[in-house]
Amino acid sequence: MEIRWVPALVAISLVGMVAAPASQAAGTTIEQMPAKLETQFALSAVPPKLRDRATVYLLDPKKGYHLSRQIGAVPDLSVHSSLLYPFIDKQGNAEQSYVIQLIGEAEKAKILADEKALLDELCAYRVILCLADKKH
Repeated sequence: MEIRWVPALVAISLVGMVAAPASQAAGTTIEQMPAKLETQFALSAVPPKLRDRATVYLLDPKKGYHLSRQIGAVPDLSVHSSLLYPFIDKQGNAEQSYVIQLIGEAEKAKILADEKALLDELCAYRVILCLADKKH
């Protein structure tokens, strides 16, 4: 069973949009995010223990999504604790599935601390990616 981590890509495509200047027709354009930053951002949605084997798609605004790397994370069915969290909610086809990870305040604080460098870089890249209650 292969698990694909696609939800972060939706977020990436949305945050990459910028409004056109008032002088242009109403609409949006998508700017390509640097590949390394986009990969880090996509993988940040995956639990750390699964990141090394996660499949990653990157967005080329002119061509759409393309496969950047394929390995595919697979849960270890012989280790019960690996099946507890996170879990996947499948909605229709694989592209409509998403990962749910229940965490408490301590876990949230650790994730934010572990990903501080990425959060700072994302905030510097686009102000819309800054966390409202954090100083970057």
